[in-house]
Amino acid sequence: GIAAFELGRSTEAREAFDTVMALAEAEGDRDMLARACLNLGAVANLEGDPATALTLYHLALPLFQRLGQIRGQSQTHQSLALSYRDLARHDDADDAYREAIRLGLELGYPPIVSMATIGRAELLVLRDDPQAALGLVEWGLRLARRLEDPITEGTGLRVRAGARAALGREAEAGDDLQLALRISRETGNRLLEAETLRDLGKVALRLDDTVA
Repeated sequence: GIAAFELGRSTEAREAFDTVMALAEAEGDRDMLARACLNLGAVANLEGDPATALTLYHLALPLFQRLGQIRGQSQTHQSLALSYRDLARHDDADDAYREAIRLGLELGYPPIVSMATIGRAELLVLRDDPQAALGLVEWGLRLARRLEDPITEGTGLRVRAGARAALGREAEAGDDLQLALRISRETGNRLLEAETLRDLGKVALRLDDTVA
């Protein structure tokens, strides 16, 4: 399911996670049930249904809490933030990102800290504070590179490009996006590739290059 999700094959991913959920319910495996809810929420969000994603995440979170699974809690808050962001509930998204970072630091789990930090930076761009976003995204990028996490690095480059473009630094933004695009294609991450191409289009429009 996760492999299919990373390749952008959402129907295949959802079918796999539905099977996981059914098996987990039959076996009374609350940990796997929570993970199935979390993964199905990610599929719903990918398919443009953040409201359904939120419902699934709110099913996963108390299960992780009862199990004392801090990593699962931090991952769920990270996912909640993405859906809140897509629903333009920016205050809720910021709270969820902060909680993901707090739990990640408490656990000593830098991957979630890196992802949530970059997510908060993107939120700052959406809230018209690109200068603050630049400082935050640099921290997330340093973590991603230290962890040798190319997907999070590519996302960070895309977010940094958005902040730079908002500050009128289109050439630097274009360089960031070309690097993010290369990473997306080297890793086969279709979501990052699509988001990067979209953002390259936005930069082209800022430069009045409608053909590009």
